[in-house]
Amino acid sequence: MNYHQSSPGRRARFKDGFTLVELLVAASLLSVVFAGLFVVLNIGHTVEYKSSAWVDLYSNQREVMAAIMQDLRSGLVSNINSYGFSDSYLEFNPVIGYDGSKTIHSTYTFKWDYDSITDKLTRQVWSPDSTSATKDLLSEREFSNILEAPFYTKDSSGDWTVLSSAEFMNQDVGVLIVQLISDREIRGNTFTVTSQGLIKVRNE
Repeated sequence: MNYHQSSPGRRARFKDGFTLVELLVAASLLSVVFAGLFVVLNIGHTVEYKSSAWVDLYSNQREVMAAIMQDLRSGLVSNINSYGFSDSYLEFNPVIGYDGSKTIHSTYTFKWDYDSITDKLTRQVWSPDSTSATKDLLSEREFSNILEAPFYTKDSSGDWTVLSSAEFMNQDVGVLIVQLISDREIRGNTFTVTSQGLIKVRNE
């Protein structure tokens, strides 16, 4: 009958387990793996935060832009000029119809006003009081995180310029450009979104 007998040195090695050097190497490798996983997860979270911020900012800007454009589609350059305007302010009576060659304006007044101190753009709808010459505020809505005055036009060279009567009134069609700039801070970095829209206001 044959017997297999391990050598004392080999049996002793199995009993001793891992050496200190082997443990240190394993710990170093695990540290590298965990550090890599942390970097990947951190990058993933940052991308997710940025994507979420971009969607929120863009959705807000799209809502503001749609409201401004919808109001301006019923505006006339001459009527806007009668109230006065600037790169931060617009006011006018929307057109509700025509009677022959005569334009019929609503008694309601749309007003857009930008406040650079609070970074808010406010839309108001006013109606004349039935018993006096004063106006009643029918509705008001504020849009926050608008960082600059939003209203521009084009000069005679076709370049952008802040909205002013000198440029806006001297056009066959009043070109009004709306630019909205918003931002949000994400992990110490500022993330900025800009939206632009152009509408040709009738000049009749």
